Amino acid sequence: MTLTLIQQRTDHLLRQGQAGTAIEQWRQVLAEDPHSADVLAQLGRTLAMSGQLDEAVSTFTQALELDPSHLNAQTLLGDALLQQREVELAVSAYERAVQIDPGH
Repeated sequence: MTLTLIQQRTDHLLRQGQAGTAIEQWRQVLAEDPHSADVLAQLGRTLAMSGQLDEAVSTFTQALELDPSHLNAQTLLGDALLQQREVELAVSAYERAVQIDPGH
């Protein structure tokens, strides 16, 4: 199954109030590919959408350790930091995203 299909499934689960199940699905995918920045970014996104911002920030950071040029993880990190009211850190994350892709 592709990451896009898993994302669609987990987004549906989130809309149905089943955040735990959505997160567990990403954790299972991550167990199969623990060095995937893409999977970590999607897990972080799901954590953030379910309100688990501290864990989301940690997960985005792990993704960026694996792939410092991962634009999605960098942008989502900025979003999560902004939700935590960590404005200066969020701005820094967004600035790094612009460095990765100036057109973003």
